[in-house]
Amino acid sequence: MHRKVHVHESDLARATRSNNHAGSTYKSLLNISSSVIPQVILPSLCLTVWAALVTVFVTVPGINFLNKFEPYERDAKKVVLLPTSPILISILSIVIGLLLVFRTNTAYDRFWSGRGTWGDIKTYARNLGRLIWINSSGDSKRELTEKKAAINLIYAFATSLKHMLRSEDFLDYEDLAPYLAHLPEYHPEKLQNASISDSPVPLELTFHISTFINKLASAKQIDGPTQTQMVVLVNNLIACLTNLERIRNSPIPLAYSIHLKQALLLYLVSLPFQIVISSGWYTIPVMLLATFTLLGIEAVGGQIENPFGYDPADLPLDLFCDEIKMELAFIIEKENSHLPKNWLDPLLHVSGVAVEL
Repeated sequence: MHRKVHVHESDLARATRSNNHAGSTYKSLLNISSSVIPQVILPSLCLTVWAALVTVFVTVPGINFLNKFEPYERDAKKVVLLPTSPILISILSIVIGLLLVFRTNTAYDRFWSGRGTWGDIKTYARNLGRLIWINSSGDSKRELTEKKAAINLIYAFATSLKHMLRSEDFLDYEDLAPYLAHLPEYHPEKLQNASISDSPVPLELTFHISTFINKLASAKQIDGPTQTQMVVLVNNLIACLTNLERIRNSPIPLAYSIHLKQALLLYLVSLPFQIVISSGWYTIPVMLLATFTLLGIEAVGGQIENPFGYDPADLPLDLFCDEIKMELAFIIEKENSHLPKNWLDPLLHVSGVAVEL
């Protein structure tokens, strides 16, 4: 019995939705479950309650003991205490802005680096599968079986990499185990207690693919240039593996993340004191908007920092792997149709002249 891949939403549906921003702009505004609202609503409300208390203790007669923070006259000179000084909010706004921009940009770069790397994996898988199936000359039943098994390993590389990035340690997933069963070390009986953490499975699969390429070259089933192209493609897959490992294993430095949260909290806690004198009761809705916006930006950075999970904002890795599987299967299914001897007469030349059949 193989493990199923559990997802919270269809990757295809997520990808389709994300590719149609223009037509679903207004719907996305109400898509609370896919936003950061559930993550930031509680701290936003808590800080808004804090702002309401500050406003009450400043403006309500009888309990407005915070009025001592208002500007007052001393020795004929107007003295502005720090809690209501616009200098503090200006300085903190600049600092918080810089911290949030760096945080968000770094997370965004990691997200698109991961997306670009998976695009490269699809390209290399397509080309490697095409070269193995078409450019190698072996046509016996055994040789065709070996080529199909090698193409299985290309797909297994993608799916094992997906599970590794998601820290899903087992190997007996339904989208992985059947495509490894022809390898002795990955026989179903051995997969019951095996895990991806025991060994770097994607890397090991590239060893098997490289061995198969060497076998083709030794049997004179591919020429030197084709072997070189195949080796380069395998090397590129390993480079993609390394890049994705770097993204997953190198999060934002903990000290930076902690300091950003502390500075953001300090800023939001002190903000009511800066605006209550000029805004009065409007301090409460202003704080709600400010906390939701700033905490939301910080939460978005945290979500897309590691884009390989199951969050709505993460990359649709299952969809990427399914596309690779579908395209590799298409190559195998068209077993002989690519041969020129099986072509039909063209109906039209590129010159525009119709062909007389």
